[in-house]
Amino acid sequence: MLTINVLCAFAAAASAFPTTLPTQHTSPAKRQDGGSFIHVTGVEGAVGWRQEIFTLKSDADAWNIYMLALERFKDMPASDPLSWYQIAGIHGQPYVAWDSVGPCDNCTLSGYCTHQSTLFPTWHRPYLALFEQSLINNAYEVANEFEGAQKDRYLNRASVLRMPFWDWAQYPADENDYFPSLFRDEFITVTKPQGDVQIENPLLRYHFKNDQDHSFIQGGGDVTWRNPTFNAANRAQLRSDTWAVLTSQVQYNAFSTQSLSAAWDNQNPYSIEALHDQVHINTGGQMGIVPQAAFDPFFWIHHAQVDHVFALWQAAHPDVWVQPWSEVGSTTSYASGATESASSDLTPFHSSTSGGFYSSDAVRNTETFTYLYADLASGDSAANIINRLYRDSQTPLSKRAAPPAGNMGDYINRGIGATSREEVSEYIANVEVDSQAMEGSFTIYLFDGTFDESKPEQWHDEPNLIGAHGFFSSPKAMGDSSARVNAGISLTGSLASKLKSGGLKDLSTDSVSAYLKKHIEWKIVKADGSVVDKDDVPGLQIAIMTSVVQLPGAKGQIARWGGFEALPEVTKGRKFGFDGEWKSHFHGHGHGRGH
Repeated sequence: MLTINVLCAFAAAASAFPTTLPTQHTSPAKRQDGGSFIHVTGVEGAVGWRQEIFTLKSDADAWNIYMLALERFKDMPASDPLSWYQIAGIHGQPYVAWDSVGPCDNCTLSGYCTHQSTLFPTWHRPYLALFEQSLINNAYEVANEFEGAQKDRYLNRASVLRMPFWDWAQYPADENDYFPSLFRDEFITVTKPQGDVQIENPLLRYHFKNDQDHSFIQGGGDVTWRNPTFNAANRAQLRSDTWAVLTSQVQYNAFSTQSLSAAWDNQNPYSIEALHDQVHINTGGQMGIVPQAAFDPFFWIHHAQVDHVFALWQAAHPDVWVQPWSEVGSTTSYASGATESASSDLTPFHSSTSGGFYSSDAVRNTETFTYLYADLASGDSAANIINRLYRDSQTPLSKRAAPPAGNMGDYINRGIGATSREEVSEYIANVEVDSQAMEGSFTIYLFDGTFDESKPEQWHDEPNLIGAHGFFSSPKAMGDSSARVNAGISLTGSLASKLKSGGLKDLSTDSVSAYLKKHIEWKIVKADGSVVDKDDVPGLQIAIMTSVVQLPGAKGQIARWGGFEALPEVTKGRKFGFDGEWKSHFHGHGHGRGH
């Protein structure tokens, strides 16, 4: 057994890192003998802790071995199925079979990733475990090249190292570092057996080798690239939306995917998949292109945070799990219309060297792959962790000067005339669209009044921007209306700021409806920067909705959301392109889509 000491927290998160370490080191095999398939095990050995990346960086030895492991991982030959190139290719391009898992009947090699599916969170769990398995294999190899005490130190760190996550829903320690410099720096200094040397930052990009097909990379070239647009406003929105996802969704299927056909009650547009999309689009470049995203080193750090949010939601809803549903899209492994459930195969991830695949049931516990998240390992309740990380006593960094989240209830309660400070009103924009109807990803921007229409490349920094959402899509349009999704954009912080500045009388539904009907504007921009007319986006509909939320009255409690109701005076406004008709399921709690 390892002795676990809790070290300093980052951004008020509870984090743990083992400091009493084993002295015997056994490097895990890259491919087990006795079978023909790769057994996805995660890191073999004792359970380790996935930590927030800044907490990991505070341990010099752990950070050094992590950087060196990433560097070596990316240099593995493409012929190795545990190479960066092959593992990244599982997600999509170059569309080749991995570990002898070919397409199902009526399927084509189109990538194994499960987007717009209730398997979205569970499929990515063994995918991350496979990446982590190869990452730590490389960490052991690097550590074994050192000598003496240095070798022992690095082997100790390799034995407990796990991939980190970046908590993009936390406010940055440096308010000018919205997309941290550790993802942007060109070079870093590391310690190798020969001493301190400078290398290209392993977190910056992926270089394709001459023998690796990369003809599919948009923009040409032989490296991945990004165009990050993170700022105060979207970091604050990510925080609000993360809290909403974790507290408002109580059914797994609706939590897991933005696909409308998966929702138990379509009125709540929040899902972990929609939340995940925002970060892909805010990062840009290959990260904004579904079949190419996994080549970018940032993909893995982002998805570790997505899995972290998933694990928090599981801890808060331990008795809720995958329910059967009919797939709307298709992958290499299942065709549109197939029925998937908690026992469905998560291909191509083999559960033994002899064959067979993991299922959602099999990966429900993260310890299956020998990892836990440090905050959940701290022993605190899921509700307390969620409230501390994403709701309580934080000061938002916003050019709109929003009130501190801890005081938000005061503003909101004055607005609606509530008698209890435990109840607040949340306002959101519910965007419904066919996410695969256009070529490539796109973003919906909502503005409060005027903005510079001539500079769409700067709309993410517009002072009057009140919210945005990016839809993470494939380069080719399907156009068959099968990929209908919805996503929520939190407006509460912007409205509370407007109340504080005197621009809004109160936060009653009447006042908010009148204000938004007069002031709200919206635009759509594709990933290439071109502006799209709303009439050219099939199925696009936007509703402004509200829900009364009962905040936790004591530690250990989680917020409880009421039903979502549309604000019809805004919803039917011409600026939203409606003809006066709105689907009945938005008019009150309890109306489903009839699926």
